[in-house]
Amino acid sequence: MTVKIGGQTFTSVASGADASKGQFNVGTDAHQQALSIAAAINANSTLSGRFDATVGTDGKITLKEKATQATGTAVSNGIVGGNVAVQGQQSFKIDDLVAVGGKYEVAGVSIKVTDDATDSGLANGTSVLYSADKAAQTANLAQAISANASLNTQFTASASGNTITLNQKIDHESMTATTVDTNTNSKDGFEAKLQIGANTAQSMTVNIGDMRANALKITSNDANVTTQTAKNGSVASFVATQNVSNGTDNTSIEYSLDVSTADKATAAISVINDAIETVSAERSKLGAYQNRLEHTINNLGTSSENLTSAESRIRDVDMAKEMSTFSKNNILSQAAQAMLAQANQQPQQVLQLLR
Repeated sequence: MTVKIGGQTFTSVASGADASKGQFNVGTDAHQQALSIAAAINANSTLSGRFDATVGTDGKITLKEKATQATGTAVSNGIVGGNVAVQGQQSFKIDDLVAVGGKYEVAGVSIKVTDDATDSGLANGTSVLYSADKAAQTANLAQAISANASLNTQFTASASGNTITLNQKIDHESMTATTVDTNTNSKDGFEAKLQIGANTAQSMTVNIGDMRANALKITSNDANVTTQTAKNGSVASFVATQNVSNGTDNTSIEYSLDVSTADKATAAISVINDAIETVSAERSKLGAYQNRLEHTINNLGTSSENLTSAESRIRDVDMAKEMSTFSKNNILSQAAQAMLAQANQQPQQVLQLLR
């Protein structure tokens, strides 16, 4: 990309700019780029004889005419405020497969992994079809990125082996690397690991799945998702206008199932039935957790009772020992007193004779 200042042409390069050749670096921020442009201006034989170029803390370039060079004529320039951007390219590898229910996070956009070939999200890029083959999974993800309304305006995606290459589109250039992450947790609900015993490794993991309406697929929070396929193959539709709130205020943020016709209502019933089955399965799982914890509570109660009984027996043994020692010492003390009394009788008898 080139810019013109005072009739002089300057060319942007990725790095290693030679100011004497009219080159400037595409900086990571406006200030760094402005410094590079100012250096190129000061190195230009035509402009440097007339101006001194400086850069303020706000990244603004100031051209100050030198003494005896003032003309009062404005300097023409072709600079647009902000960074001069060039379209970038970034590649990343799919080293580990994400299981069904997990997610890929590309530039902050979530793409769910599904094994349902009829998932409506496959068409709009909010879902990617799972494959046990890395190359196939990579190709599927590139296809999902290309179909995703939030991502396809920013990038063109291509796949080769297990590598995906993202090319920035015009007007969406950025020097900031695109974030790519994975979430292998198949559930967005609550998970806790509890210590349920006195010894190490006596723990239990409790996982409660997301039971919100959107997670149960009876509402949609994406305007691009207009249908939902039930397990029996029925295709339900969502309304075109947001009419479901989050329950804490009156702001509608999601789309409900469309029941405006008999056919749509029938399909909606199938989706709702799937949701009921999901909730029932989660309740059964919670019941199993409760039974496990109740068993542990009872077992700990029994252990506590046994420990108390053992402690009581130990205390009883200690008390018996102390009482035996006390009785022995008491007998010895009484015997000593009796012997002393008998020993004192002889001197007393002699004293009686002297009276």
